[in-house]
Amino acid sequence: MGFALQPPERVNYQGRLIEGTNLVNGSRQIIFRLFDEVSAGIELYGETQTVSVVDGLYSTAIGLSNTVAGSLLAALKGSSCFLEVEIGGTVLSPREEIAAVAHALTAVSKAGDTMTGPLTINAGAGEGILILSEGSGIAIGNSASAEGGEERIAIGHNVTNEVDHTAAVRGTLYLDGGTNIYYRSTAGTGPWQELMVEEDPVWLSEKGAYATGSPVYAEADPVWTAEREAYATGTPLYVFAETDPVWTAEKAAYATGMPVYAEADPVWIAEKAGYATGTPLYTYTETDPSWASSSNDVEIRILNIETARVSKIGDEMTGALVINVSSVTGIVIGSSGANIAIGNTANVAGGGLAVGDRANAAVNGTALGYMAFGAYVGTALGRTANGSSSGASVGQAANSFQSGAAIGFEADGSSWGAAMGRGANAKNSGISIGHFSHGREYAVAIGRDSYAVQTNISIGYAAKCWAGRNRIAMGSGVVNDTDDSAQIRGSLYLDGGTGLMYRSTFGSGAWSVKAFTIDHPLDPENRVLRHYSVEGPKVWNVYAGNAQVIGGTAVVELPAYYSALNLAGSEVYSFTPVGVAAVCYVKQKAAGNRFVIGADQDCEVSWTVKAVRNDPAAREDLLHRPVEQLKADIRSLPPISEAEQQNTTAISP
Repeated sequence: MGFALQPPERVNYQGRLIEGTNLVNGSRQIIFRLFDEVSAGIELYGETQTVSVVDGLYSTAIGLSNTVAGSLLAALKGSSCFLEVEIGGTVLSPREEIAAVAHALTAVSKAGDTMTGPLTINAGAGEGILILSEGSGIAIGNSASAEGGEERIAIGHNVTNEVDHTAAVRGTLYLDGGTNIYYRSTAGTGPWQELMVEEDPVWLSEKGAYATGSPVYAEADPVWTAEREAYATGTPLYVFAETDPVWTAEKAAYATGMPVYAEADPVWIAEKAGYATGTPLYTYTETDPSWASSSNDVEIRILNIETARVSKIGDEMTGALVINVSSVTGIVIGSSGANIAIGNTANVAGGGLAVGDRANAAVNGTALGYMAFGAYVGTALGRTANGSSSGASVGQAANSFQSGAAIGFEADGSSWGAAMGRGANAKNSGISIGHFSHGREYAVAIGRDSYAVQTNISIGYAAKCWAGRNRIAMGSGVVNDTDDSAQIRGSLYLDGGTGLMYRSTFGSGAWSVKAFTIDHPLDPENRVLRHYSVEGPKVWNVYAGNAQVIGGTAVVELPAYYSALNLAGSEVYSFTPVGVAAVCYVKQKAAGNRFVIGADQDCEVSWTVKAVRNDPAAREDLLHRPVEQLKADIRSLPPISEAEQQNTTAISP
């Protein structure tokens, strides 16, 4: 997952409309509403749209049209969201749950990315946030570094910490409201000791002569009170002004412009052995003999700050943690091989990231969600999701293993398989898409309850290829039991095709005549019978039957649609008398959906009439596909909507 530009605040939606048994064509007004419950509940958002429907299908985006109520963005941020669709005053049921979005309005960055805005972690009552970096460093501040070694902390601009188990801080440390600085020699146990204590023997013996907690020149200083007449009133002791008579007389004995503890100060020279050489009294530096002996066991704590505090290792935060950085600064949490666990009892071992209540990650795995488990470079996202051995799982109880992928509730993808949908199952490089679909051993299963194995492909509700190889089953409930074949349920539409072709040898040979293979009626289990199509340069409709000639005449009634479908005058007639050698002829040509047979005697006549098809669809087809045509002129025809065609609507039996 990675940061992206601000995504559009809308949701893509597609639908299929049927009025009675007919596919809808034209414009329809639709009302989209979002609720917080699957039924009843509170309406969070509503809008109206007019969509264009072609062959029953339409596609739009919610969030583009007239908003009736609420905010789409606010509705999608709720814990649950259900879509209700109303068309022509009819509310479709049930509501659809919006369980995922195409664009995330907020995102978690991948490893290595840099945040450019504020990061806010807000924990409520009874919740906690745990940020760990076991065995590694933590750096806070622009160009701060705590790389290498163990348990190093660097805080501040350009701070580099190269000492294990220590914290390096740049700048002045302010204790706002604190009373002291404490340390203890053993981490986690033992009593706390004060650092700011009066252990300086020189200070203890002379502090009575100084103004406690005030400048030397304070009214409570008895030395100052007695001698202040000789000094320049209201200025420090070492003022470089010739008007100070004492300074003028004694300045040679002092360190000009330096603190009292300077090498030129005769008092300091005599007594400096009792002080921390070269540094202020209470400084945590290695040159302080007391500090140097115990510095490895000291932890620095900032206590009693009202709005925030930085805790020692092992402490827990009970409030909100807000990290706000500018565009020129950055935040680094963890490092290579670090364990990061965020959430109540979240756990990480061997490197990885676990986020969520009881989430568990191991060996560079990633787990996001309640009781999610990611191990061995696997990724799990969702409640009780499981991803291991480079597998990726998304969804509640989804499971993946060995570079597999699983998306959906209880989906299972293993051994390079990819499964998408509730209960979908894919193994051994198989692919399954749909509710409880199953594809394994390089097979593909698409559709609810579809099943395919080995190199087979099943597409459609409950389509099955149980065994064998190179089988294709397409359509609801289709089961293909024959290798190297495709079985399709329903009508086959070739939109823009130029013909239906086949050849008997795969991959080679010329495309042959059209043949139909059926079981041999005398030996259906062992033999087949092939029938071939009748071909010709004209599109014929054929009508046949038997008529009884009475009184030298027989009237033959043709279908009621005959005249509308066929070219008038194109008829070719054939007559065969049955049982006698009679002379038969056309007494009256076809007109008004009928024709008349004449004979020289009464008899039974077997008749056949062929007529050229002449409906608009046939004329359009012959216009673009004449009997003779150059191959270079064969091209795909422009699409024609169903509303522009006539007599071409296919109705399933």
